[in-house]
Amino acid sequence: MIKATLKRREGRISEVCVKGHAFYREPGEDIVCSAVSAVVQTALLGLIKFCGEDRVAYKTKDGYLAFTVPVSDDVAENYRTEAIVETMTEGLRDIEKGYKAFVKVEEI
Repeated sequence: MIKATLKRREGRISEVCVKGHAFYREPGEDIVCSAVSAVVQTALLGLIKFCGEDRVAYKTKDGYLAFTVPVSDDVAENYRTEAIVETMTEGLRDIEKGYKAFVKVEEI
């Protein structure tokens, strides 16, 4: 099962951790793993583009991706980062709805 943990601080997502494998199909044919990976990796790429790689701490390995969401003094930057991670969250929730036995999204 894939478990996505989203930590909120003051109402905003501050950390994301996604780990595990769906085992929906064989590796290379697993649409659930692919969907989760695409949504989360795209969010990370968006944060890196708008905030800079030096401001986004992240770690990846097989079946694991975690990152922190930077906070800025720039209100517009914070708006963009929040839009990115909230959109990611909606995507993960939608995948979870269709594949409950394979994906769990938890907010803490």
